Amino acid sequence: LMAADPQATGSLRQLLQLNDILLDRAEKELSNTLLAEFEELQRKNTAEGKRKSDMRDSSEMTKARRVRPIRHGEAPGVRVGDRFQNKGELLVLGIHDCIAQGISKPRMEDKELFEQGAYAIAVSGVYKGDDDQGERLTYTGVGTTGDQSFENPANKALQNNYKKRVPVRVVRKVEGTKDQKFFYMYDGLYDVVDCYCEEEDVPAKDDAPEQTGLDCPPPKFRKITKFTLQRSSGNLQKPSTSTAYDPK
Repeated sequence: LMAADPQATGSLRQLLQLNDILLDRAEKELSNTLLAEFEELQRKNTAEGKRKSDMRDSSEMTKARRVRPIRHGEAPGVRVGDRFQNKGELLVLGIHDCIAQGISKPRMEDKELFEQGAYAIAVSGVYKGDDDQGERLTYTGVGTTGDQSFENPANKALQNNYKKRVPVRVVRKVEGTKDQKFFYMYDGLYDVVDCYCEEEDVPAKDDAPEQTGLDCPPPKFRKITKFTLQRSSGNLQKPSTSTAYDPK
């Protein structure tokens, strides 16, 4: 067998690296184009007197086929630390496609995709038991009232990430400035390293009369689903200090 030419091997490696750079640039340009179209649509609808609605505007983009198809893994044209104004932008770029809740997943009817797990989660600090340490976080499943369970399709999908060892995209809702109360920041891929159920106490309503002594009812509890996520070993990029999430 003839030995490989080191010079030819080096040239091939450089060509492949250049090709990756050009592809990444093209993907980023497409993302910027789609975002610009979405912002223009929102301005147009606002000028026509329509109430701002990320769900309506992203639906219009979807019907016009001006959105990226959602998939597992990294989102093309998006880098760790990229900021987005709203969930509509996340949908248009194929990062997170659920406006109304935190877990973005395939439909259960798409069995093969669903078994791979959820596409993305949005970390917003809604639940008091969430613990965000940046590289590692505890995330509460879907369900604001009553017991949560892994029978809920969204929770089941994220449980499948754990079972199949498929990483999930993480997006963080970050407090902004006076001009913009918050924004969303893409933080790359995380592995679901554990999932379990536990009980949490249900706080009394603010307007409930104060009760003491024997009249005080026992505390109420409900079951919640919890997920532990760790930054993926392949997710080497980290957000810059200007966009880093500071858990409180």
